[in-house]
Amino acid sequence: MSWPEAVAFDEKHNELFVLETNKYSRIRVFDLHGKLVRMFLHENKLQVHIRTMHVNSERSLLFIACNFLRVHLVYALHTVDGSIVTTIGDKGSSGFGKLHSPVGVVMHNVTGDIYVCDCWNNCVQVFDERGLYLRRFEELTNPRYLTVDPNADRLYVVHGFFECLVTVFSTAGTFLFLIDFKKLPGFIDTLLLPAEIIVHPLTSEVIFVDEHNDHLQVFDHNGTHLRSYAMELQRPVTRESSFLRGICAHSTL
Repeated sequence: MSWPEAVAFDEKHNELFVLETNKYSRIRVFDLHGKLVRMFLHENKLQVHIRTMHVNSERSLLFIACNFLRVHLVYALHTVDGSIVTTIGDKGSSGFGKLHSPVGVVMHNVTGDIYVCDCWNNCVQVFDERGLYLRRFEELTNPRYLTVDPNADRLYVVHGFFECLVTVFSTAGTFLFLIDFKKLPGFIDTLLLPAEIIVHPLTSEVIFVDEHNDHLQVFDHNGTHLRSYAMELQRPVTRESSFLRGICAHSTL
């Protein structure tokens, strides 16, 4: 496998999606035994670079955030055959519904609203399940990753590059609180670059990928740090700059 970048799990069909990046991007789909069952985009018909992906099992949708030259879009693909169901957004440096380097994407499982980190427009944009613009959360410095907890009505947004910030909103966009990792006891110069973020489906714990330190950091839904896990990684000999990237959770495994 060439440069795996992100993972997502389809609980309805018990399948693991792995984003593989190289010249362009492709997605491999595995069963629970690690057997490759199919691939998407392996013919490079879209010729896009995928930044992140998200699976909504109930709707059988795979969302991929792409940016490459003039393509700054989020695609919704069918999880079975990879066909394009809809496209979300359009390239633009400003304007509602315009995306400039989209990164994180997540769908609210109850409302169907789609939240997109619009990195260079410094906001999170919200679309309905048809891809129509609804609203946006502004005043975020280069937001990159996000996750939603429908049970607690909370949206967690990782932003700020090396500032190590996570802003927590209600799903309607009301500011709730800010997690500043550099102000947490023992975290000065420790959590260098938080990357992917998920909410565990059973415990509602919030788990961050501590990219440069090869750790997983676990918080409760109020932003209190609970514990951390050190990951023993086997790095490729030819790629010294590789880091811990994607994360996903299964509610029963």
